[in-house]
Amino acid sequence: MLQVHKELLAVIIAVDNNRFPRRGENTLQFAPHHLYKYKTLSSEKDISRTVDIIEQGMIYAPKLEELNDPFEGLGVVPGSGYAGSSLAMAIEKTPQRFNSGMRTCRVLSLTEEPASPQMWAYYARCYTGACLQINALSLNVEPVHYATKAYAIDGLKLDGKDESDVAHARLLRKHIDWSHEQEWRAIFTEAGCPAFVALGGGNPTAVILGHKCAAKVATQIRNVCVRTKTPLYQTYISDWKYRIRIVPFGFKPNHDGTPLKKQVREECNRRGIPLFENWECRR
Repeated sequence: MLQVHKELLAVIIAVDNNRFPRRGENTLQFAPHHLYKYKTLSSEKDISRTVDIIEQGMIYAPKLEELNDPFEGLGVVPGSGYAGSSLAMAIEKTPQRFNSGMRTCRVLSLTEEPASPQMWAYYARCYTGACLQINALSLNVEPVHYATKAYAIDGLKLDGKDESDVAHARLLRKHIDWSHEQEWRAIFTEAGCPAFVALGGGNPTAVILGHKCAAKVATQIRNVCVRTKTPLYQTYISDWKYRIRIVPFGFKPNHDGTPLKKQVREECNRRGIPLFENWECRR
């Protein structure tokens, strides 16, 4: 695992003071057992990529400029103390020389939450896409820290430091407005690192389809899951509980007074798949 510059990392964690424990040399002990990746299934290209992930266990890790947050890497910025700092601060921009280490980075973004209404809407095209369950223990993932403002560190302290370490630390801090995503990241800072990451660990370990997924697309994904023996689930909107449930794909409740959870458990047992661990997901 890449070692982030300890001084910079300690500052980030201390300032954020969030719910994640202080990271040691091995952060895997703090990671959830499973993390999740939302995927759109709106085009043949989207479907093909998702099928490849299920069949081959390979997933694309985008470069910095491909990510959807224009503030990526700006959670830590150089403050005063270096030549030209007053000019850069006047126009509220970071000198390019401090960004060079991030140009070659690739980031695999995952989330703790498979039942987020926002993420099903944003990243799975209004419940028409999918969410893949990933065995997090097979990846070097680290939690994103959320903050209300950028932290300015003395620019001189960044000069001469390993650029990949600085980039690594900067990519683990985001604005608090993104905190609902509960993100964990695998960050690859080596120049020329592969665009596709091998997930390993029998990944993905499960697939969840949105309940609005087109029947033709759902059939394609189902066939792939049958071939790979990957458990397949779908979203179920609980009106009374005001939340998203995760149930076996194609599940239809009986209207005989049996509690929903009992019906779902019995259906899971019948199919030989586990009751989804996040049954009690928050909204």
